[in-house]
Amino acid sequence: MKRILLLLFLALSAFSEERWYTYYVADTPVGYVSETTDGPRTETVVFARLVRLGKGIEMRFATSAFESAAGDLETLTYEAQLSKQATRLEARVDGDRVRIVSGGHERAVERGTDRILGPAAVARMSAQKLRTAGDAIEYAIFSPELQRVARVKRRVLAVETDSVKVEETLEGMPVARTLWLDARGVMVADSLPGPFGAMRSQRSTREAALAANGTLPADLYERTVARSNVRLADAAAVDRLVVRIRPREASLVLPDFTTHNQQLWSARTPVRALNQDVTLEIRRQSQERTETIADEFLAPNAIVESDNPEIARIAKEIAGNETDALRKAQSLTTWVAEHMSMDAGIVLAPASELVRDRRGTCMGFATLLASLARAAGVPSRIAMGYVYYGGIWGGHAWTEMAIDGRWLPFDAAVYAPGVASATRIAAGASSFADGGGELHAKLGPMFGHIDVDILEIEQGGRTTRIAPSQTPFRIAGSTYTNAGLGLRVKANGYAIERADSTWPSTLVVAFRRGETNIELHQRPRFPAATIEPKDGETIVAMPEGGTLWMWKAAGPRASEELRRFLANVEKSRPL
Repeated sequence: MKRILLLLFLALSAFSEERWYTYYVADTPVGYVSETTDGPRTETVVFARLVRLGKGIEMRFATSAFESAAGDLETLTYEAQLSKQATRLEARVDGDRVRIVSGGHERAVERGTDRILGPAAVARMSAQKLRTAGDAIEYAIFSPELQRVARVKRRVLAVETDSVKVEETLEGMPVARTLWLDARGVMVADSLPGPFGAMRSQRSTREAALAANGTLPADLYERTVARSNVRLADAAAVDRLVVRIRPREASLVLPDFTTHNQQLWSARTPVRALNQDVTLEIRRQSQERTETIADEFLAPNAIVESDNPEIARIAKEIAGNETDALRKAQSLTTWVAEHMSMDAGIVLAPASELVRDRRGTCMGFATLLASLARAAGVPSRIAMGYVYYGGIWGGHAWTEMAIDGRWLPFDAAVYAPGVASATRIAAGASSFADGGGELHAKLGPMFGHIDVDILEIEQGGRTTRIAPSQTPFRIAGSTYTNAGLGLRVKANGYAIERADSTWPSTLVVAFRRGETNIELHQRPRFPAATIEPKDGETIVAMPEGGTLWMWKAAGPRASEELRRFLANVEKSRPL
C-alpha cells in the first residue's frame, strides 16, 4: 500500500501546468503574469513595462515556492528586478521561525502558531470551502514583499457563471484585492486598486500575454500628484507647516501620520476614519528625543548596503575625523546632491548599484545617503511620503538621521543646505531591513487619491494663516497676482499664458505679445547649476533664499523688452 501511495505521489508530482495572464494598468496591457505548477513547486513571474516622465521602466518579480505533500511551505525564493541589479531573497521555514537571506544578510522572523501554506494548498482550500456567497477562509502565508508571515482572509462576494468572485485581504496591506477563482481554486482574473488605476490580470494565451505592450496615457503620472493651493516662494525656509489632507474617495483609509515631528493639529481629527480629512502640523525639527536607536538603523541590509567597500571608502573620505554627527550628516547630504543624477527609469536599486552608476530617483538619493550615513556611524532610515515642489505635492523619499537622539530629515534630491524643511509629509519610515514592503504598502494607495491644502506657514519666526478659499494665482484683466510668491505683474498689452504650470516644468507663468515671450521660472538654488541663455534669449537670475528666480525673454530686442517688463513687476512679502 505504501509503495502504491508513493508511486501515486510521484506521478502527481510529475504533472506540470502552465497558466498565462495579460497584465493591465488602467485598462492598458503592459505585461504578463505566468504561473507554473510542477508538483510541489509553484513558480510565478510578473512582468510590466511602463513609461514614467519619458523614461522606460521594466519591472520583473519572480517567486518560486516549494511545499510539502501536506501543503506546508518549506522554502521560497523571490527575485525583484527594479533596476539594472536584481535583489534576491531566500526564505526557509525552520521550526518556529522563518530564516531569510537577502543580499548576503541573514535574519529570522517568528512564524507564529499557524501553518504557513504554499500556493497549491491555498488553491485546494479555496476550491473546497469557497463555493457560495459569504463563504470565508483564513490562513497564513509567507509574504516575500513584506518579508514576514502574514494572515490572509478570503470571502466569496458572488458566484458567477464560471467562477467565484472573492475579496482577499492581506494583513499589512491597506487595500483589498478582488479575485475570480475557477472550480479548482485557481485564479482566472484579479484586480487591485493602484495609483494609476486598477492593476489587473486576465487569463489569456501565452502568445497574447507576451505580446502585451501598451502605452499608458502621457499624463498618468501627473494624476498622482496633488496641486497645492499656495505656491511657496522658498520652500526650503519653511520651519513649520499646517496642512489638511483630504481623501478623494470614501473608501480610502489614511495612514497614521503621527511621528516624531508630525502631530494632529486638532484632537478631534480622526486618524484612520473613512473619507475624513486629517489636519497635520509638521515641524522641521522634532523637540522630542528618542531614548534608544535600534541596531537595525546602523546595520547593513540588501538595499542600504553600508558595508559596501566603495560606500565605506566615500563615507570615510567625506566624514574624515569629524566627530560632530550633524556636520557629518550635512556633508554627506551635500555630496549625494552633487554626485547623483535623476533617472526616472529606476524604481528601486541597492546602494552598490547607486554608488557605481550615480543615477536614481529620489528613492535612490535617499538610499545612497542612508548607506553613507551608516558607514560613517550615523543611524539612518528612509522616510517616504509627499514633498512640496514646484506647486505640487508629489510622492517622495528622503533620509532621516539620528542626531543627538533626535530623528532629523535630510534630503539630497530636493536639496538645500542643512536640515530639510517642514514641507514633507511622512507616511512612515523604515530601516529597509525588510526591503521596505510595509512602507510601500502604506504609501501606494495614497498616490492620486488625496488633495493637500496648506493652512498655515511659519518661517523666520513669522506665522501666516491661509484662507480656505486661497488659490495659487489670480488673473484680472492683464494683471497676474500670486499671493504665495508675493508677486503682482501689470502685464499691459501681454497675454497671460500657462499660469497653471507645475512640476516637472519650472515655469510659473508666461506673458506673450506678438513675437515677444517672457517667462518666469522658479528653480532650486542648490546645488548651484550653470545657466546658459539660448541664442536670442535674455535671462535675469535673482537668487533669494533657497530659490533662484529666472526671468527669460525671447524675441526682437529681448533685453530691452525684459527691462521694461520688469519695471511693472511688484514684489511684496510672500505668504
